[in-house]
Amino acid sequence: MIGGATVRRTSRIPTLVLSMKLFSTCVLACVLAMASTASAAAPSVPGLDEVMRARDDFRGLAAGSGQDAAPPRRADPAVADVLARLGDTRALTAHAYTVDDIGRLLEVCGAVTEVSVGYALSGLQQRIDADTAPAEAARQLQALAEENSARYRDEIAALLPFLVRCATVQLPLMAGFFDTLPKEEVTSVRLGGLRQAQAGTTTMYIGALAMLADAALRQDDRVRLQRELVDAAPAVSRMLPLEVRLQMLAQIVQFEKQADQALRPALESIRQSFAEAGCEGLCAAGSLVPGTG
Repeated sequence: MIGGATVRRTSRIPTLVLSMKLFSTCVLACVLAMASTASAAAPSVPGLDEVMRARDDFRGLAAGSGQDAAPPRRADPAVADVLARLGDTRALTAHAYTVDDIGRLLEVCGAVTEVSVGYALSGLQQRIDADTAPAEAARQLQALAEENSARYRDEIAALLPFLVRCATVQLPLMAGFFDTLPKEEVTSVRLGGLRQAQAGTTTMYIGALAMLADAALRQDDRVRLQRELVDAAPAVSRMLPLEVRLQMLAQIVQFEKQADQALRPALESIRQSFAEAGCEGLCAAGSLVPGTG
């Protein structure tokens, strides 16, 4: 258990998308007051700028559908084009990022998360209002998540590889930040953000693995997601406390046993990453106490 979240298998797409929202929020908490080490204005990076333009184009498509309408569907060629631009991981791989870029990365990854969460929570206002009792609200949210996991699978799947790549890019930057942080600046806010990011990343990664095995997933989306999960595995593994890493390793072994033959080489690579025994960087930072770098 980390950050109050126990590792468990989930195939619900909205759960893993919402965990990415948690991850982005917690990265921000981890590096709160980081502006002293970063430039005042986020630099312009062509690939990232294109993602933001795609986000704006998506907003325009959604606004054209009307406030209460269902979100734009990937079956529409114009929507498919915008989702492809939003989910283009080349925006994150064509540039070598540093700690100075963390603000821009948070902005861009947050923009794609915004669209994904919009699909995951579509219809929320019709299901839950201010008068809904907490227990009923939780039940309705769960039911809505299950419905949207099937209804908007194609749309969310178009964006999920990008969100996984966001973790791949941001985690080493977080690790570098903590490695150079003076001990007096190891605050409870930053450590709390890190531990919540560990919890969100755990949920996201296990959920994405479950989605990888979903028979209804489009083959092109499966190929992209598989590639991103393999690439992300070392960074995700190294950020987690050893006990959580072992829990995830057990989950991955089960996925590998049940997977189609075509997925097994990728799952074997992922398993090997999670079998590493060392605890440095973010793994070690998660056990710090405030003021003790």
